[in-house]
Amino acid sequence: MEDKNLREIDYLRISIIDRCNFKCLYCVDEKRDYEKKIDRDYLREEEIEHIVKLFAKIGVSKIKLTGGEPLIRKDIVSIVRRISKVEGIKKVTLTTNGVLLPNYLEELIKAGLNSVNISLDAIESDKFNYITKRNVLGSILKNIKYSSEMIETKINSLIIKEINEDEIIRLVEFAREIRIPIRFIELMPIGCGTRYKPLRQEEIYKVIADKYGEFIKSSESFGNGPARYMKSVANDITIGFISALSECFCSSCNRIRITSAGYLKACLHSKDHLNIRPLLGSIADEQILEIIKDSIYNKPIQHNLLEEVSKETKTMIEIGG
Repeated sequence: MEDKNLREIDYLRISIIDRCNFKCLYCVDEKRDYEKKIDRDYLREEEIEHIVKLFAKIGVSKIKLTGGEPLIRKDIVSIVRRISKVEGIKKVTLTTNGVLLPNYLEELIKAGLNSVNISLDAIESDKFNYITKRNVLGSILKNIKYSSEMIETKINSLIIKEINEDEIIRLVEFAREIRIPIRFIELMPIGCGTRYKPLRQEEIYKVIADKYGEFIKSSESFGNGPARYMKSVANDITIGFISALSECFCSSCNRIRITSAGYLKACLHSKDHLNIRPLLGSIADEQILEIIKDSIYNKPIQHNLLEEVSKETKTMIEIGG
């Protein structure tokens, strides 16, 4: 369906859990007791299926499962199987840190998973450990290679000034070696992300272009959302940028979010949300759809992150990445 600004909304991101086996410094606030703070009453798999069926009726065709770390959920294969069978759903994808991927990937593919995004912010082990608080880099690199041989795979990298900006070329080289796209995501001022300085798209691109020469814009689409891709044919490299600050993509935003507790967020940066979980089964689906359509129709036209800090006070692990 279209919102009031004539944007076609066809992409739903569902956070299925707000826990993670990493503690990335821009996502998890170590000073907070998440065991007490975070809602443990996650959406059940049948509720997730119900929600997907509702959104499919109004034109959503692409689903991204996020967290936290979605592979922590023991029923992840069943969740993918359920939603991939929903009429109208054309693509089911997943974002993960990759550490548990070998445990599930074959079954996930059989269940209907179409592609995987794996987060990787450093190739140098001490830097990786500092960012994630986990000493598992070797396993992650191995798992990314394994995934790339099994299913469409992309790397997501978030670059922070004075933290991992010296990792850019190493990350590109790794992606080049296994011949998969790498996307650079600008840090957004949300939660504990406000403590750090983002490296902007033009700064990241300059580092890459200084090494490999100029890239050309690619007309290919490697994902569901706003990433813009560039290619170096001579070097066999594909890079992408998700630049909420440098190149605001709000005018073409096609996504909405469901948190692990069942709240609909039409915009990541707005405090406005709608709890649709209590509505499931308590009122007719037609009534729920009208409520959902009203929320989507009134999706904010644009964030104001360049003028002010995000109005969202929760951390990314609580909202859903």
